[in-house]
Amino acid sequence: MPLSPGRIARVSAALAQPHEELAEHVPTEPVLNVDESGWNDQGVPYWIWIFATATVSLFVIARTRSCAVLKTVLGETFSGTLVSDFFGAYVKYANALQQFCLAHLIRDAKFQETLPDPAEQAFGRLLLGQFKHLFYF
Repeated sequence: MPLSPGRIARVSAALAQPHEELAEHVPTEPVLNVDESGWNDQGVPYWIWIFATATVSLFVIARTRSCAVLKTVLGETFSGTLVSDFFGAYVKYANALQQFCLAHLIRDAKFQETLPDPAEQAFGRLLLGQFKHLFYF
């Protein structure tokens, strides 16, 4: 069933209060995973942001991919641990408890092994060895 403007308006109105409650709650979380993805609506670019914890997820649609969205949702500073990829908005917003996604770190270490410089390859192998040691049981 296609989404009509009236249907979208009714759903938006029904979800407004729970969305506001989540938006107030998310900045108080001790650990927050954040990511964003591009979205195009009839030629108009948007970004869908997700702010996720173990129990809740807040989605925000914005016209920008900048750290201004982080400041709007989380405030000027976030007191918890922010988990993200290496995108510049997160680096710019970074706080003392910034944690980069381990999947991204491991992927980058594997890429390091493919570079032509033997020293860079060795560094990639060293990093992967450290990750294996870190997660050894």
